[in-house]
Amino acid sequence: MTLFIALILGIGSLIGCQKSSPVKQKDPVTSERKKVVIFLPGILGTELYSPEGNSYWPPKIWQVFSFDKSLALDETGKSLHKVVTGNPIDEFYGKVAREFKRKGYDFHTLGYDFRLDNRESAAKLREKIESLHADKVDIIAHSMGGIVASYYLKEFGTKNVKRLITLGTPFLGAPGVLKTISFGDTVSTPLVGKNLNAKFAGLYRNFPSWYQLFPTRHFFSKTGDFYLTLNGKNLSYDESISFLAKLSHVLPGLVKDAVNFHQDLNLESVLAKVESHAVVGFGFETIDQLEVQVAQNQLISSLKNRITKNGDGGVLLHSATLGGRLSILCRIGCTTLTSTIRAC
Repeated sequence: MTLFIALILGIGSLIGCQKSSPVKQKDPVTSERKKVVIFLPGILGTELYSPEGNSYWPPKIWQVFSFDKSLALDETGKSLHKVVTGNPIDEFYGKVAREFKRKGYDFHTLGYDFRLDNRESAAKLREKIESLHADKVDIIAHSMGGIVASYYLKEFGTKNVKRLITLGTPFLGAPGVLKTISFGDTVSTPLVGKNLNAKFAGLYRNFPSWYQLFPTRHFFSKTGDFYLTLNGKNLSYDESISFLAKLSHVLPGLVKDAVNFHQDLNLESVLAKVESHAVVGFGFETIDQLEVQVAQNQLISSLKNRITKNGDGGVLLHSATLGGRLSILCRIGCTTLTSTIRAC
């Protein structure tokens, strides 16, 4: 995430000039054209609170063994408790807002409840854009924020959006999501990691948003590939969906809804209607395929990953570019960040 945030800080200059123009040191915004920019964070990137203002997410140190109860959803993906959405987490994204404002942009952020169906977050984006009364806005979206923005464009149209810039958005899904839903895969601290990861897994498996990040049918059709191997057999898209729905720790209703979500979204058609660019990462170890083992309809934790460096650590390059359909604004290499920003 650090590399993507560093690049966001350079995008302010990119928005203010043509792609072929050199990046200039002076601020691109003039009094005659003050550009309106909306930034959407990625999954887990928004502050969540109780109605009384107590922090739910990110959890405080004393909340690490109880935060899951506050954020729990039922099996239909509805929150069990009232949760209030805050701002994008300052530790991750604060520099972004400050830098854009320093450069004179009319800069806004949209925090959203990342647990919920991305359709609901897209409706919140509509409310935000309408409240600004701007003729056109530029949307910059990190990770799942790009899915939220895309669904907004599909559902509410493109008339108020000039361009969409996504940073590591898994348009075609991410194979590692299954591992995350199954085992948490969030905390690596030896002493408490196992217990905390079990809590994360228990939370994530009820989040509709996570299911909407499973590899889509286009993940297969764009690459002719697979991402799950079971008992030596490479599973097709339909076989993968059937397999997921039978797992005891996965909710079949949310799997089915995610399939409908992907079909309804029709990303290629949506993104063809607005100027769209992708910022992508490469050279980082990223899960490409999973060799799964099952016992009593549960995944065995020792599943094998096939790792590639053709991704940003979470999202594969072909997913972040919609199978090569999106214009690549910048590529971030693990050893070439500085030169990449200059080149852009």
